[in-house]
This record gives sequence, C-alpha cells and structure tokens, in this order.
Amino acid sequence: MGSRAPFRVDAHCGVEWAVIDGYSWHTRLRDDGNHNPPREWPQLIDGVLKRPSTDRAVFVSDQIPVRLVFKPAPDAVWSCM
Repeated sequence: MGSRAPFRVDAHCGVEWAVIDGYSWHTRLRDDGNHNPPREWPQLIDGVLKRPSTDRAVFVSDQIPVRLVFKPAPDAVWSCM
C-alpha cells in the first residue's frame, strides 16, 4: 500500500485485466468494440501504477487519455487468445 512503480498494461485484447503482485485485477473494459485497444492506444502501455489501498490500484500513462482504476479479482479466470 502506498507504493508507486513503473508498470506496463497489455492492451492486446482491450484493456480490462492486469496481473498486479501475482494476482488478477480488473478495470472497466476499454476497447474498440472488437476487443482491440481503443483507437490511438498502443498494444503495450507504459506508465506508473500507484497502490493507494489494498483494494485499489491506479494506472496513469502519458500514452492514454484516461487513468485506469483496477480492483482485485482473485477468483477471475480470463484469457486473451
């Protein structure tokens, strides 16, 4: 908690999931309607991840116009093919 570190989000299947500290985390889906990243977003988004609390992670990047708020999803099963 309270940590801040460089982080990369993989947007290949749209932005919705991330593995943070070895666990699955979820944010509201951002995609182009076909599970690709939104137009103008890179496949790999470099930025900074902040952990203001144990159940919240905030990702910010100069490469995208929004901040992403992730919440733990420890029982989630997801894949990107």
